Order: sequence, then C-alpha cells, then structure tokens
Amino acid sequence: MKRPAPAIDYEPLGDLLSLSNGGLSTGVSTPVTMEPDLDSFTSKDGKCVALYFFDAARILLPHLTADDAGAMFECQGLCVAYAKSADTLTIGNGSPPASSEAMAEGLTAHYDKKGSPVGFTLERAAELLIPRLQAWRPLTDAETAAIQDRMDAQDAAIRARAASSP
Repeated sequence: MKRPAPAIDYEPLGDLLSLSNGGLSTGVSTPVTMEPDLDSFTSKDGKCVALYFFDAARILLPHLTADDAGAMFECQGLCVAYAKSADTLTIGNGSPPASSEAMAEGLTAHYDKKGSPVGFTLERAAELLIPRLQAWRPLTDAETAAIQDRMDAQDAAIRARAASSP
C-alpha cells in the first residue's frame, strides 16, 4: 500500500511547522515533548502520526538554503542533519533510534527501544519546506508588545474569574 504524501502546515506568526501522516489515524494522544522545540503526537497504538517543530524557519532556513553540501548541528537540544545532495533532513533528540517506520511518503518516524519517538527524517526537505518557511519574519517590537498585552489581559481575566469563584 502506497502511503500518502505528508501533510505539511506552517504558521509563520508562531514559526510553527507541523508534519503529519495526513490524518490516517484516530484517537491522537497528547503531545510528547522530545525536546523543547520538537513535539510528537501518537495514535492509540503508539505510532507517531504528527510532529510539531517550533522555531522551524529560524533554525532550518539558514541550513536548507546554504550553498554547502549539508550540515550537522545542534540547536536547543535538537540534533539536526541536512544532506543537500539527497535533500534529506533528519531531526531528533539525540537518542539513537532502535527502529523506524514510515508515517507518510518520504516522512519517517524514528523510535527508541521503548517505542517512544526520538526523531524523524523528511525526504525532499528543501523542496517541501523552503517555500513555506520563507513566509516567516521576526516579529516587530510593536507586534511583540501587542501579543504581550493580549496575554496580560487574558491572565488578568482568568485571575479575576478565579477570585470571584466561591
């Protein structure tokens, strides 16, 4: 059975990249943080069905667009390898994988000995990611201040409701 292409979504405002199997499972569990910038989601049977990668453009774009042959680097606990000649990106938490399984066509999840996700590999990475990640730009000071103001207002509203509850 041929697997579908991976579902790829990108939110430039939050610099959040999500990769998934396109919803081929039911009963997705709560996220498991593999590293501060990498969360996985698993189905009831423990198979990885989606990944969220935070700060994706900030971390990946310099390496996906570089003229060199590829790179291996660590960033905030993540181990990242990009092979330009194969256009293959591997991101993980540094734990050695004991097994791997295709999530979607060209998207493979890697698991440790206990069956917990430890990383993933994406084929055709630059081809699939660069057009999306180029939508990112750093927030301006005004945007950052507006977000902080909204967060402060929400926090104040929650505290007010908690204080008024019997």
